[in-house]
Amino acid sequence: GGGVGIGADLTVGDDLRLISDSAVLSFGANSEVTLTHNHDKGLILKHTATADDKPIVLTLQTGETDIAINDVLGAIEFQAPDEGTGTDAVLVAAAVKAISEGDFSSSSNATSLGFYTGASEAAALQCMVTSAGNFVPSSAGGGDLGASALPWANVYTQDLHLNNGRGDWVLIEEPNYLTIRNNANGRRYKLLMEDITDSPDAYGPANDGTM
Repeated sequence: GGGVGIGADLTVGDDLRLISDSAVLSFGANSEVTLTHNHDKGLILKHTATADDKPIVLTLQTGETDIAINDVLGAIEFQAPDEGTGTDAVLVAAAVKAISEGDFSSSSNATSLGFYTGASEAAALQCMVTSAGNFVPSSAGGGDLGASALPWANVYTQDLHLNNGRGDWVLIEEPNYLTIRNNANGRRYKLLMEDITDSPDAYGPANDGTM
């Protein structure tokens, strides 16, 4: 009733229960890292230090000593294992995984971050952020960026590369015009443009300076 203090390691042979709401596990000589029960919600991991630049850091480490291509260094998986309908419903529905791009060495730890989602199966790889910072689909032509009902507001890019398996083109921005290059034969074409600033168009009436 008055609490228990243990000055050495504690080994528990079965479940360990913290039965009060807002129960706290503290870590460190200064108890600066805490894991707190958030009633009916989950857990809160916190670094209690108040000095500047003291974020909370959760590091997922693997004990493997020989990382090869496609090894998973760490993963976060999302699942509803108690869903009553069973079958696909209880499989891992989504995940984020850190995946090695090749054999690790003293000069390389190239890793991609993979995003997995499921529709009627265990979550499958859909897209990745590579070690070079590229955001790519899991396969050529896989997935869309935006959707007809959910388009992005604006897309900012430099040269625009187009390749659907039938054609291979690059749209290039020049100082005063646009060109398009056919990568199949190396030919470049200048796009003809007409100034329609003062003409009606699909975006409304002409801008005559009165608006």
